[in-house]
Amino acid sequence: MNMNDTEQWISTGAAAHLLGVSRQHIVDMCADGRLNCVLVGTHRRVSASEIDERLAQQRKLSREETRSLLLGYAVAGHLVSDPHRVLNIAQHNLDAAQANISRGSTRRWIAAWRALLGSPLLELVEVLTSKSEQSCELRQNSPFAGVLTESERTAVLNNSRKNVSAA
Repeated sequence: MNMNDTEQWISTGAAAHLLGVSRQHIVDMCADGRLNCVLVGTHRRVSASEIDERLAQQRKLSREETRSLLLGYAVAGHLVSDPHRVLNIAQHNLDAAQANISRGSTRRWIAAWRALLGSPLLELVEVLTSKSEQSCELRQNSPFAGVLTESERTAVLNNSRKNVSAA
């Protein structure tokens, strides 16, 4: 695997710290192919996105994050069946949000969503359906208002209440 400009790579020690395991365990995972790595000189570097994915699998979601994840799945269903309509709604919502802000963190979210809307469909679906911290934050600032009908949104939220209370 080669290092490229779009992927971030971290040390085995940093990966171990993030996952709460020993550095040797990370080295062993690299050696037996369970974790992708590259060599920089004599040092291994592991994919930050792969570590994020593993963290997401371990992460327990809050009630609000669970709701936004389930809404993300519903939006993703519409996105794969009618991408043109869904992307147009999202672009319109981003344009409206940008017209109403002058500064602050909202600009960062708008820029992140604009970049994602121009990315391949599967990358966008991944953000909508991932438990990663970054995806949870992005979904809290979602440009997909209006994609789901009110009855679809209500059904998802009602089902999330049942599932959250049962968990």
